[in-house]
Amino acid sequence: MAGHWTDTCSFVDAAITDKGVVCAAISIDELSKDQIEYTKMAALFPEDIGDISEWSDLGEARWDSIGAGFFTSPDRFFAIVGATGSAYTTNGEEPNEAKIKEGSDYASEIGLLRGIRNIGGSLYACGMHGQIWKLGAGNNWSFMTKSLPRKNGFESLDGFNENEIYAAGWEGEIWQFDGQRWIQHDSGTNVILVDIICAGDGQVYAVGRGGMLVHGRGAAWETIKLNLSVELWSLAWFKGELYACSTRDIFKWDGETFVPMKIEGDRPNTLQYLNVSTHGEELCVVGPKDLFRFDGTTWTRID
Repeated sequence: MAGHWTDTCSFVDAAITDKGVVCAAISIDELSKDQIEYTKMAALFPEDIGDISEWSDLGEARWDSIGAGFFTSPDRFFAIVGATGSAYTTNGEEPNEAKIKEGSDYASEIGLLRGIRNIGGSLYACGMHGQIWKLGAGNNWSFMTKSLPRKNGFESLDGFNENEIYAAGWEGEIWQFDGQRWIQHDSGTNVILVDIICAGDGQVYAVGRGGMLVHGRGAAWETIKLNLSVELWSLAWFKGELYACSTRDIFKWDGETFVPMKIEGDRPNTLQYLNVSTHGEELCVVGPKDLFRFDGTTWTRID
């Protein structure tokens, strides 16, 4: 049933746990219209999918979220992060709010955060001026890129593990963390790379403005100019295949290009993020007015 949230609210981001619990970050349309910052957090348990009035309250934050996700090390928490460095984490019982930048000697110089990702069970955040943060024990964030030049910024990051992390962003920059140092690689393009993922086939994929796909690993990268009439904004590796989405359509990679998926019946019409569940069995499809789960065969509307 649609409309529980989307009649008056919009989804900012959402994620699905290995237990099938859907956790979402939600904005209030009327507050957003008046430029009042606010994010609502809620969870829906698998047994309540058919009755979405059963959303559980996870708390609220008086700032706008840029993304939501889970981390499982050292404990299991749902988290949202704000563009100016605010972070809110909860395990459903113990909420904790903190500023990422507190204690950093770069606090007055660092720009906006742009993306978050679970890597190896830990939560990472990236943003402008080459900043990357890692959430550690006690809800404390550590700054990982003090040695990096801060000319440009990162839009996205991902990793095969905590000793092989890739971050991508403006001017086509791709940087790799090898567990000890950051190394810059030539991506072959200078367009803004808006999303990057480390895929199950051992390759790293990044999608850029103007229909650019970059793929590779380590120091070897190739670029592909996509023949698409739309911009792609999010990537996901799900059940052995590469997915992408624009703001209206979902695509699958056929080895040469992204082909739009034909979805019969009810389908998402507003798209922003593709997030694979923590157990890898479901794809969470998020748009401002649509929230779906996909098991590889069946599309199920959550709201």
